[in-house]
Amino acid sequence: MPRHHPSDPRAALLQHRWLNRLQTGLLVLTLVGIAAAAGSLLFGERDLWLALFAVAGTLLLEPAAASALTLRLYRARALHPHEAPEIWALLHELPARAGLPATPVPHYVPSAVVNAFATGSKQEASIALTDGLLRNLSSRELAGVLAHEVAHIANEDLRVMGPADSVSRLTSLLAMVG
Repeated sequence: MPRHHPSDPRAALLQHRWLNRLQTGLLVLTLVGIAAAAGSLLFGERDLWLALFAVAGTLLLEPAAASALTLRLYRARALHPHEAPEIWALLHELPARAGLPATPVPHYVPSAVVNAFATGSKQEASIALTDGLLRNLSSRELAGVLAHEVAHIANEDLRVMGPADSVSRLTSLLAMVG
Protein backbone atom coordinates (compact mmCIF):
# COMPACT_ATOMS: atom_id res chain seq x y z
CA MET A 1 0.00 0.00 0.00
CA PRO A 2 1.63 3.29 -1.04
CA ARG A 3 2.22 5.90 1.61
CA HIS A 4 0.41 9.21 1.15
CA HIS A 5 2.69 12.23 1.14
CA PRO A 6 1.33 15.73 1.53
CA SER A 7 1.31 17.81 -1.66
CA ASP A 8 3.41 20.52 0.01
CA PRO A 9 7.12 19.58 -0.32
CA ARG A 10 7.95 21.21 3.03
CA ALA A 11 5.26 19.16 4.76
CA ALA A 12 6.58 16.01 3.08
CA LEU A 13 10.09 16.82 4.31
CA LEU A 14 8.84 17.41 7.86
CA GLN A 15 6.92 14.14 7.73
CA HIS A 16 10.04 12.32 6.50
CA ARG A 17 12.16 13.81 9.30
CA TRP A 18 9.56 12.93 11.93
CA LEU A 19 9.38 9.36 10.65
CA ASN A 20 13.20 9.15 10.68
CA ARG A 21 13.29 10.30 14.29
CA LEU A 22 10.54 7.87 15.29
CA GLN A 23 12.35 5.05 13.49
CA THR A 24 15.63 6.00 15.17
CA GLY A 25 14.01 6.01 18.61
CA LEU A 26 12.35 2.63 18.12
CA LEU A 27 15.51 1.11 16.68
CA VAL A 28 17.68 2.41 19.50
CA LEU A 29 15.19 1.22 22.14
CA THR A 30 15.12 -2.23 20.54
CA LEU A 31 18.92 -2.42 20.41
CA VAL A 32 19.20 -1.18 24.00
CA GLY A 33 16.82 -3.98 25.01
CA ILE A 34 18.93 -6.54 23.17
CA ALA A 35 22.12 -5.18 24.77
CA ALA A 36 20.46 -5.23 28.20
CA ALA A 37 19.38 -8.85 27.68
CA ALA A 38 22.91 -9.80 26.58
CA GLY A 39 24.37 -7.97 29.58
CA SER A 40 21.94 -9.67 31.91
CA LEU A 41 22.85 -13.09 30.53
CA LEU A 42 26.56 -12.33 30.79
CA PHE A 43 26.78 -10.51 34.07
CA GLY A 44 23.56 -11.46 35.82
CA GLU A 45 20.79 -9.14 36.86
CA ARG A 46 22.93 -7.41 39.45
CA ASP A 47 25.34 -6.09 36.81
CA LEU A 48 22.68 -5.43 34.20
CA TRP A 49 23.21 -1.74 34.94
CA LEU A 50 26.80 -2.08 33.70
CA ALA A 51 25.54 -3.12 30.27
CA LEU A 52 22.94 -0.32 30.24
CA PHE A 53 25.63 2.19 31.25
CA ALA A 54 27.85 0.98 28.38
CA VAL A 55 24.97 1.40 25.92
CA ALA A 56 24.19 4.89 27.24
CA GLY A 57 27.86 5.86 26.96
CA THR A 58 27.98 4.54 23.42
CA LEU A 59 24.91 6.56 22.44
CA LEU A 60 26.33 9.72 24.02
CA LEU A 61 29.74 9.36 22.35
CA GLU A 62 28.37 8.14 19.02
CA PRO A 63 27.55 11.50 17.42
CA ALA A 64 31.01 12.90 18.17
CA ALA A 65 33.20 9.93 17.36
CA ALA A 66 31.31 7.48 15.17
CA SER A 67 32.29 8.84 11.79
CA ALA A 68 36.03 8.95 12.50
CA LEU A 69 35.93 5.55 14.24
CA THR A 70 34.00 3.95 11.37
CA LEU A 71 36.43 5.27 8.78
CA ARG A 72 39.37 4.11 10.91
CA LEU A 73 37.77 0.68 11.36
CA TYR A 74 37.62 0.24 7.58
CA ARG A 75 41.16 1.66 7.16
CA ALA A 76 39.72 4.37 4.94
CA ARG A 77 41.80 7.29 3.73
CA ALA A 78 40.61 10.52 2.19
CA LEU A 79 40.82 10.77 -1.60
CA HIS A 80 42.41 14.04 -2.71
CA PRO A 81 41.07 15.89 -5.77
CA HIS A 82 44.16 15.07 -7.85
CA GLU A 83 43.71 11.34 -7.12
CA ALA A 84 40.04 11.15 -8.10
CA PRO A 85 39.02 14.20 -10.17
CA GLU A 86 35.89 12.49 -11.55
CA ILE A 87 34.61 11.65 -8.06
CA TRP A 88 35.32 15.16 -6.78
CA ALA A 89 33.57 16.70 -9.81
CA LEU A 90 30.48 14.61 -9.08
CA LEU A 91 30.70 15.48 -5.38
CA HIS A 92 30.67 19.19 -6.19
CA GLU A 93 27.57 18.85 -8.36
CA LEU A 94 25.41 16.28 -6.53
CA PRO A 95 25.42 17.86 -3.04
CA ALA A 96 24.66 21.27 -4.55
CA ARG A 97 21.61 19.77 -6.27
CA ALA A 98 20.57 18.13 -2.99
CA GLY A 99 20.94 21.38 -1.04
CA LEU A 100 23.75 20.17 1.22
CA PRO A 101 25.73 22.89 3.01
CA ALA A 102 29.08 21.17 2.38
CA THR A 103 30.71 18.74 -0.02
CA PRO A 104 31.15 15.23 1.41
CA VAL A 105 34.75 14.01 1.44
CA PRO A 106 35.30 10.79 -0.53
CA HIS A 107 37.33 8.07 1.17
CA TYR A 108 39.08 5.02 -0.29
CA VAL A 109 38.54 1.70 1.52
CA PRO A 110 41.02 -1.09 0.66
CA SER A 111 38.52 -3.92 0.20
CA ALA A 112 37.59 -6.11 -2.75
CA VAL A 113 33.94 -6.02 -1.69
CA VAL A 114 31.77 -3.78 -3.87
CA ASN A 115 30.34 -1.35 -1.32
CA ALA A 116 29.88 2.31 -0.44
CA PHE A 117 28.54 4.03 2.64
CA ALA A 118 28.05 7.52 3.99
CA THR A 119 28.94 8.64 7.47
CA GLY A 120 28.92 11.87 9.43
CA SER A 121 26.34 14.64 9.22
CA LYS A 122 25.03 17.13 6.69
CA GLN A 123 27.76 19.57 7.68
CA GLU A 124 30.65 17.08 7.80
CA ALA A 125 29.89 14.02 5.71
CA SER A 126 32.16 11.38 4.27
CA ILE A 127 31.43 8.84 1.56
CA ALA A 128 33.51 5.68 1.68
CA LEU A 129 34.10 3.80 -1.58
CA THR A 130 35.75 0.40 -1.65
CA ASP A 131 38.46 -0.61 -4.09
CA GLY A 132 36.12 -3.29 -5.45
CA LEU A 133 33.48 -0.67 -6.21
CA LEU A 134 35.96 1.69 -7.89
CA ARG A 135 37.40 -1.11 -10.05
CA ASN A 136 34.10 -2.71 -11.10
CA LEU A 137 31.67 0.15 -11.73
CA SER A 138 31.41 2.30 -14.80
CA SER A 139 31.44 6.09 -14.49
CA ARG A 140 27.67 6.17 -14.84
CA GLU A 141 27.18 3.49 -12.16
CA LEU A 142 29.59 5.34 -9.85
CA ALA A 143 27.55 8.53 -10.32
CA GLY A 144 24.43 6.58 -9.30
CA VAL A 145 26.13 5.22 -6.17
CA LEU A 146 27.35 8.69 -5.19
CA ALA A 147 23.88 10.13 -5.78
CA HIS A 148 22.43 7.40 -3.54
CA GLU A 149 24.87 8.20 -0.74
CA VAL A 150 24.29 11.96 -1.11
CA ALA A 151 20.55 11.27 -0.80
CA HIS A 152 21.20 9.46 2.52
CA ILE A 153 23.07 12.54 3.74
CA ALA A 154 20.48 15.02 2.48
CA ASN A 155 17.58 13.10 4.03
CA GLU A 156 19.44 12.79 7.35
CA ASP A 157 19.26 9.02 7.19
CA LEU A 158 22.65 8.93 8.92
CA ARG A 159 20.88 9.89 12.16
CA VAL A 160 19.16 6.51 11.98
CA MET A 161 22.08 4.46 10.75
CA GLY A 162 24.77 5.86 13.09
CA PRO A 163 23.23 5.05 16.48
CA ALA A 164 21.92 1.72 15.19
CA ASP A 165 25.39 0.74 13.99
CA SER A 166 27.03 1.79 17.26
CA VAL A 167 24.61 -0.08 19.52
CA SER A 168 24.67 -3.17 17.29
CA ARG A 169 28.50 -3.21 17.50
CA LEU A 170 28.28 -3.02 21.30
CA THR A 171 25.71 -5.82 21.31
CA SER A 172 28.03 -7.91 19.10
CA LEU A 173 30.88 -7.25 21.51
CA LEU A 174 28.74 -8.41 24.44
CA ALA A 175 27.79 -11.52 22.46
CA MET A 176 31.45 -12.30 21.73
CA VAL A 177 32.36 -11.86 25.40
CA GLY A 178 29.57 -14.31 26.24
